[in-house]
Amino acid sequence: MLAGDVTANIVRGNLVIRGDKLDNGITITAGTNAGDVVVTGVDAGGSATNVNGVSNTAVTLSGFTGRLKINMKSGNDSVSITGLTVTGNSKLAGKKGNDTFTISGTTFSGALNVGLGRGTDSLSMTNVTVIGKTKINSHKDADSVTIATSTFSTLGLSMGGGDDSLSISGTTVSKRTKLKGGRGINTFTDGGGNSLADLALIHFDTTT
Repeated sequence: MLAGDVTANIVRGNLVIRGDKLDNGITITAGTNAGDVVVTGVDAGGSATNVNGVSNTAVTLSGFTGRLKINMKSGNDSVSITGLTVTGNSKLAGKKGNDTFTISGTTFSGALNVGLGRGTDSLSMTNVTVIGKTKINSHKDADSVTIATSTFSTLGLSMGGGDDSLSISGTTVSKRTKLKGGRGINTFTDGGGNSLADLALIHFDTTT
């Protein structure tokens, strides 16, 4: 099977990552020194993932001081982000395919925009802080979003078509919370320990 190819570059302080039409799997972690980021290809769809032409190997990039932009394009992709501090705005896009985004122990000083494209997608956020606005959008098919022990200023989520699920626990939103389900049967699970300011819960068929 063909390996997926991911390019990762620092452009004027911004980390820009692009996938291709094949299945791609990557992990993104903080490096040893300030401004260092380590991007590692992992197996996806039974094949290794190349990062900048190197198969299943950690690639260290230096000078990350600004925005984060990830566009995984087509394919069944997985992205794991751990321990980063992002000073600029961030935009994460899954596009077509069944995609998995996992974000943990990361602080976003700017806005965070996550777009789950077509396919059965999942987003998990644990110990995440977003100082700017957070927007999460999903598309068709059954998608799931799980948020735990995280902090936001504003949180806006819009689910697309399909039977979708949202679970939030131990999370604080200080200004405004808008959670909107789309077409299909949408389930919201309140795991407890939440403080969701100015909560609007729209088009969720069941809550637990």
